Order: sequence, then structure tokens, then C-alpha cells
Amino acid sequence: MLLLKKAILTCARGFLQLVYWLFRLRRPKRRICLISRQSDQASIDFKILAGLYPHVLLCKTIKAGLFGKLAYLPHMFKQLWCIAGAQVVVLDGYCLVVSLLSHRSTLRVIQIWHAMGTLKKYGLAALGRPGGRSRQTAELLHMHQGYSLVLASSKACIPSVMEAFGYPREQVICAPLPHAWSLAELPPKTRTGKLQVLYAPTFRLQGERLQRALERLCACFDFEHMDLTLSAHPLSKLDPPDPRVRVSRQSTIQAASQADLCVVDYSAVMFDLMLMHKPLYFYTFDLTEYLQERDFFIDFVAEAPGPLYPDATSVVAAICADTADTTLQQAFLKRYVDLDRPFPALL
Repeated sequence: MLLLKKAILTCARGFLQLVYWLFRLRRPKRRICLISRQSDQASIDFKILAGLYPHVLLCKTIKAGLFGKLAYLPHMFKQLWCIAGAQVVVLDGYCLVVSLLSHRSTLRVIQIWHAMGTLKKYGLAALGRPGGRSRQTAELLHMHQGYSLVLASSKACIPSVMEAFGYPREQVICAPLPHAWSLAELPPKTRTGKLQVLYAPTFRLQGERLQRALERLCACFDFEHMDLTLSAHPLSKLDPPDPRVRVSRQSTIQAASQADLCVVDYSAVMFDLMLMHKPLYFYTFDLTEYLQERDFFIDFVAEAPGPLYPDATSVVAAICADTADTTLQQAFLKRYVDLDRPFPALL
């Protein structure tokens, strides 16, 4: 089976490389090509960069199933055409045609990733784990190869970025994502009426575990004095057990703008929330399992900017007692997101 996969991939790679060579016969223009498969809509970072440079924007997710993958193939040819006509390519995740094919020596490919800071392992650092890809797949698809530079949001993040993407120190550049400064400049929200609580859990392969945790949170939540909004990962299939729970259809950052505080776990979105000066409470009901399945780049238990609450009752009690240490959270943020480092010029 492995030999068959290799043979099919070799043929496909050869065909794509030939098409790409034909596309490259024209002279590239002074513009950037922004490629993402995180969403069908441009992220806030891509929107910022698109406002600064001549650009082509290509955002499309790969849908589930065979037909979803086949439907993505025409988009790959569009990627090849746009890459061939650009001087710089900016990615916020893995892109097959970038990593699998050979490019002209003058093309710059910058991997900015879609999250800041360093927490749970991802990329090459997560290979072989339940939450990551297999090593065999990574080798077949040349995962994360072909980058000129990789972004790290601070010096403290450099070792984890090197491990996640497999690049030496000289190819890692320190700078937060473009949206970091705009979040830091937002005025603090003034509380009016009931306390607005946002729950933003990270994605888990074991969805039923998260569903049970949500049910326990709702069971002891003080809906009389607080409102609860759920901002789940797009791939999470959660069913709020209480009709009083609001389900946000916005991004977590947009939903957080209306929140007084946030309940999180291991998601890197916590860095965005700390930039917004949101008090955080850590509902880590499956920490032991998560350490085994995914693990962290840092010693999360020792470094977490606040107590880790293993059960819903203790989280709700901490919220009612207003125990969040925002000073500790801002110190943690400063270590892993360095706002003194400007985002690099692309052209």
C-alpha cells in the first residue's frame, strides 16, 4: 500500500511540477500571494497584509470525504498560477503545492502560522501523536518544507517553532502576527448588567469528552447573574445542554469583544484574549489525557498564568470570587508575544 501511495504521489507531483513550470514562463509581478486552508474567508492577518501590499488572496478549506478532496484539486492549480506570478508567498498553515514542488530561487515563502505564542505541540513536533499526523504522511507530503522564513512571536517561542517546522535558527524571525497590535490597542470593556462569560475550548479528537465537560459547566453555572457564550472550534460538534447558552457564530476574537472574562484551556487563542486584557480562567478537565495525546512545548502546569481547575464547580467558584490574576497573565503574554518586534516587510 505504501509503495502504491508513493507511486501515485510521484506521478501527481511530476504532473503538477510540469504545469507549474509552464505557469512560471511568465515574469512574476511585485505582489504577494496569501494562501490559507484554515477558512474560506480571509483571516484578520491576511486582511491586514492585503491592505498593505499588492496581493492575490486564496482561502479555501478542504472539505471532508473523497468528493471534498477532489473538489479542492482545481483550487490547487489556481494556487500554482498565483504562486508563479508572485514574488512572495505567505502561508498560515501547510500548503501542499508549496512544500511538495520545486520553486524558483527568488521566490520567498513565509510561514506565519495561524496562532501566536507557544503551547500545545503541532506540526512536526506532533507527528505520531493522536492529535498529529503520521510520520509516514509527513514524509510523503514533504510536510512544512520549502519555507524561506518562519515566524515566531517572541524569542521564547523560537525553540518550539524550530521543532514544529524543522528549520534552523537563522530562518526563524521574531514578530507577532499582524493583528496583535490592533488587539492591544482596544479599550477595556466596561461591564454593564450581567457578567458576560465566554467559553472558548480547543478542539479535541475525543469530542464526547468536551461535550461532557460542557454539560458539567452548564450544570453548575450561575445563569441568574451571568450569561454564558460558547465559541467552539469550527470542527467541534458541541450541543449545549441548556438553552440559555449562546452559541457564537463569530470568530473567538469577535465574540470575546463582548465578554467580561473568558474560560479557556490549552488553545493559543489565550494570547489574543490576554492582548485584549480579558481575565482568563483555565478549565483543564482532561489535562492528564491531553498531556499524553498532544503534550506541550512548555511546562504548562508550572507556567500557566493562573490556577488550573480540573472541574466545573471550581471554575465557576473562581469566577464568582473574581480570582483571575491579570498581572500574572500579562507577564506570561509579554514572554511569548513580543510587541516590540515589528512585523517584517514583505516586498
